[in-house]
Amino acid sequence: MTHGIDVSEFDGEINWTQVKNAGIQFAILRCGYGQSGQDFRFSDYYANARQAGLPLGTYFYSYALNTAAAAREAQHTQRLIEGKSFEFPVWLDMEDADHYKEEHGFSFTRAHVTAICQSWLEGMRPSGRKLGVYASEYWLENYIDVAALGSDCGIWLAQWSERPTYAGRYDVWQYTDRGHVPGIAGAVDMDYAYTDYEEDDEVTQEQFNQMMNTYLKQLEAQTPSNYAKEAWAKATEKGVLDGTGPRLFSTREQLAVVLDRLDLL
Repeated sequence: MTHGIDVSEFDGEINWTQVKNAGIQFAILRCGYGQSGQDFRFSDYYANARQAGLPLGTYFYSYALNTAAAAREAQHTQRLIEGKSFEFPVWLDMEDADHYKEEHGFSFTRAHVTAICQSWLEGMRPSGRKLGVYASEYWLENYIDVAALGSDCGIWLAQWSERPTYAGRYDVWQYTDRGHVPGIAGAVDMDYAYTDYEEDDEVTQEQFNQMMNTYLKQLEAQTPSNYAKEAWAKATEKGVLDGTGPRLFSTREQLAVVLDRLDLL
């Protein structure tokens, strides 16, 4: 078991060396939120916490009202964390702290909330990163079908109490939002991790195949880029190409067929 914190821009300037020297063993940093929001302290937190030698994770606060929005949030998450490495998972923060979801007609049902989590996870899985979902005990018991998220999805339980009463599985427990740590001026969220995320996880063949299949399906569903639309339409109309998967990879045998149709062989 390791002891850590999770922080966002609201925690202000942090002296990460003092945090590390105080015995904190990991930190989970907010990277962003919604379809375009970025935590403005994320890059500084990441650089300085890395310099202090802390293992890191990151979390993304979801404003998605439906699965399509969740898929776009997954794309935004990947943009925010590009080029950064994490020992702990990339977490989807599923809550409604500011009542945005409630005020915008969000459907608080187990099926709907679970589907949103699944959509974000599917969008993130091709990255090969460790993934997880953060939620309160109430959300995990009433709104999220944890089993449907997959065994590879970590669970970060938020339950501010002396001991957790949630009966389901979880990997990290956020036990208070009123912790105090040298190097941080105000109160801070604090956590215990029960999973050793610093071990090197070897990707199994099954996991690799799943990642590749998801990635290829996403490519197959994409439309031609703006610069290629006209040429793609002409190639399809003339029978040079079959009109499917404009952004999929081409094999050498497919190239041979194209050259033959152009009478270049």
